[in-house]
Amino acid sequence: MGIRLINITKTDVIGNIITSNQYSMQGIFLDNSGGNIRANLVQGHTNGIQLGNSSPDIGNNRIYDNKYHGIYIGVGSLPNMLAGRWIGYPAGFYATSGYNKIYENGGWQ
Repeated sequence: MGIRLINITKTDVIGNIITSNQYSMQGIFLDNSGGNIRANLVQGHTNGIQLGNSSPDIGNNRIYDNKYHGIYIGVGSLPNMLAGRWIGYPAGFYATSGYNKIYENGGWQ
């Protein structure tokens, strides 16, 4: 498992490279947590991002080549993935939600 967070009210999972060739466990797993999942590369897990009772902002991630799902939204979860929320930093603006690239997930027998 790449990153696992449980009972965290406000977290920032930003700018990580979470890759594997095992196709097991989750790349990012949030359980009863919120915050931001932004600008990550997640590849080679069972589910790229998995949520359980969690509602983070998910933006500008690249999620591909995961065994079952790019993003698995479990019971009690309502993530914000709408495009258009931006945050400003001195170096520029970054998407806090939306603009995810999710492709080539699933398809395993």
